[in-house]
Amino acid sequence: PELAGAVGIAAVAASIIVAGGGDWRLAAAAWMVLVARAVASIPYVRTQIVRTRRGPTPLGPTDRFQLAGAALAFAAVAVDGRVLFGALAVAALAIAQSVAVRREFIPAVKVIGIRQMVAGLAVVIATALGAG
Repeated sequence: PELAGAVGIAAVAASIIVAGGGDWRLAAAAWMVLVARAVASIPYVRTQIVRTRRGPTPLGPTDRFQLAGAALAFAAVAVDGRVLFGALAVAALAIAQSVAVRREFIPAVKVIGIRQMVAGLAVVIATALGAG
């Protein structure tokens, strides 16, 4: 459910680009980058919450979502190269999350949430800078 909501909300960015007279390819690529960020981040957060409440958990699923998020971000570059900075930001985030989920220390859930808001904003800014 969380991922479906994020995918839908990300479409608003594409709609804004098109409504502002932007190219549909840029709109689709920007949407793909935002979806890629959600694909990588939502399973990571869920895994961290499970680790907080129940202890160790298999990391294979979250690793696959990190790879899927990065792959989707770079697929967006094939649609419109102007989103390259955004794709690089998603890839960097995926690497950081893959490292963080392996650390013994798990931040408080509130801290994870704040970090995710900052990371999401960073992806949006990187995408906008490249597309601008």
